[in-house]
Amino acid sequence: MSIPEELQAIIDGVLQRIEAEYGNKKIVVIMRGVPGSGLSTVANGIVGINGVVHSTDSFFMRNGKYVFDGSRLNEYHQANFEAFVRSIQDGKQRIIIDNTNIKLGNFRGYVLKAKANGYEVVEVRIPFPDPEVAAARNVQGIPLYAIQRMMQQFEE
Repeated sequence: MSIPEELQAIIDGVLQRIEAEYGNKKIVVIMRGVPGSGLSTVANGIVGINGVVHSTDSFFMRNGKYVFDGSRLNEYHQANFEAFVRSIQDGKQRIIIDNTNIKLGNFRGYVLKAKANGYEVVEVRIPFPDPEVAAARNVQGIPLYAIQRMMQQFEE
């Protein structure tokens, strides 16, 4: 599957920024955007060979399909954070946090842990697509009204 031109431009821009501003420093990239905006596509495009992507959504995958269970959301967010901490302990060069991170508090713990361990932190915000497009293409099955609410609640 080919990467849409607008997402490839974001990938290229992020990679250029990382190279120019951070060189070979260890970095944590915090992805931000709504489901269906291309978060995971960009995350996978920038991870590189010495990096790792951590996504809470990965814990909901069952036999290649996304199966959401709201009762496990907090547990899976904690499991994702613990996997992130292990990547820091392993000295991964580039760590990508591929969650929506709508609210600033959603990723504060990642930033604090990263900085406490000598990592630079880069925030990558994916522009909002048309809400109907995001609702149609997100793999989580999140409906239009929820996408619109996330866009309204997004904290700068």
